[in-house]
This record gives sequence, C-alpha cells and structure tokens, in this order.
Amino acid sequence: MKAKEHYRGVEDPIGGIFDLAEKVSEKASKFLLYSHFALIFTLTSLFFILILAVAIKNLFVSMVLGAIFLMGFVALFLLLSLKRFLNEFSFRYSAIKAMREGPPLAKVPKGRNPTERFLNHLRAANRSFDKLLKRTPEVLRKDAYVKGASGRRYHYDAFIIIRPPLLSRIIRGSGGYSLFIKELKREPGEDYIKKITEELADISRAHGVLPSRVTLIFKAPRGYAGIDEDLYRKVVDEGVYLPGKRRTRINFQIVAELEDGTYDFIPAIPDIPGVLP
Repeated sequence: MKAKEHYRGVEDPIGGIFDLAEKVSEKASKFLLYSHFALIFTLTSLFFILILAVAIKNLFVSMVLGAIFLMGFVALFLLLSLKRFLNEFSFRYSAIKAMREGPPLAKVPKGRNPTERFLNHLRAANRSFDKLLKRTPEVLRKDAYVKGASGRRYHYDAFIIIRPPLLSRIIRGSGGYSLFIKELKREPGEDYIKKITEELADISRAHGVLPSRVTLIFKAPRGYAGIDEDLYRKVVDEGVYLPGKRRTRINFQIVAELEDGTYDFIPAIPDIPGVLP
C-alpha cells in the first residue's frame, strides 16, 4: 500500500504553490478524460433505456425504467457540472502558467498594416491558431462586413466566427470561437467601446457564438506614455461586458504598437497551449 504524503515543507513558498497546482492540474486532466467517457456512456444508456421504456408494454417495468431514466438524467447533469468545473480549473491554471513562463516583451512582426502584423503575432505565439489558418484559411475574413441579428452590417479589419457542431456542444461544452480585430488611428474612448460592445452583442445573437477575443489596435504616437487612466480602469479593473439581460464579460484588449517595435497589451491575454487566442 502506498503511504500518504503528509510532508508539506517547501523551500520556496511561491514555487511550491505552483508545483502543487501543477500536480493537481495533471490529475484534473485525467479526470476530464474520464468524464468524457462517462458522458458518452450515460447518454448511450439513457437512449436505450428510453427506447425500452416506450417499447415494453408492461406498466410496472416501464415505470421502473422511467425512474432509472430520471436518475440517469440527474447523473448526466452532475457529470456536466463536474466537467465544467474541471475545464475551468485546467484553463485557469494554464493561463497562470502561461503568464509565469511567457516572455516579458512581444516584438511587432512584419506586415503591411497593424492588423496583418497582429495576426502574424498571434500565429507565431499560438500554434493552434496557426494550424487553424493553415488548415482552413477561409475562416479568416479580412476587411469585411459581418451581419448582426438586427440586419445591420458591421465592418471589421479581421474576424473569425466558428460555430461548433451540436455534438461538440453537448459532450465538450464548446461554445465555438470568434475573434474580432479593429484597427484605429488613436486610442479608443469609452463611448467607442460602448458602441463596439453593442455591435458584438448583435453579432452574437445572429451567430450564436460569444466573442472569444476582441482587439482594438493602433499605432502609438510619439511620446506615448500609456492609455488614459479612466480607460485603463474600465478595460482592466471593471471589465468590458456585452449588454443584455445576461451581462457577459469578454476578453477585450487594447493593443498599441510602440515606437521601439514592441507591443503594449492592455490587458495581457496569455496564450495557452491547445487553446485558440
């Protein structure tokens, strides 16, 4: 029998916390895989139980099968809740790890304009994004319009909208992916951010996909010392939300191209292996 580890002494408390979190994250990944199999098994079992309950003429047996079906449905709900928790835990740890190991500065790559340069940066920093554009380049629309639920058309310098298959939504809990990039001549104001979020809410209602990342990019003027404090507080501290009955916070980012050839990210959004930016 394996002895339990009770020793908790560490030389570096901060490093020890990260090491402990890494061990827990590895176990969470295994249990996440197990939960996938459990979901498939439960869904399959519920399907056959439902068919039997309808096909069998015996009232007592049908009632027993109906009770089992209800208990299985509750188990399915609990499995989905567990899966969402494991997904969130793994994602948060990956984000913390990426920020801890990530480079302090990001250089602006080559490109004809800020939008193209930022896309090249995303491709270099995120392998999954690069593979996506190599495999299906048509998903990226440049200098194009996207239609909202209201019928209005909105212009973006680049955007991607990917709706997930129904099975992926049920088993993996995937909500799809969407990226929006808008190129500006100067840093945006709060009124402009409000206008953009209203556009994105309209687009989300039309396509059924929440914005995964929204980036407003501009070239910093000479003597740039950072964005306005109120704007920084709005974007970083308060957060940017889609308007509507259910206010949803989105990954909203302002990016400035600095004179020294580096990016200023407000806020920094870590690139996580296996996750689109």
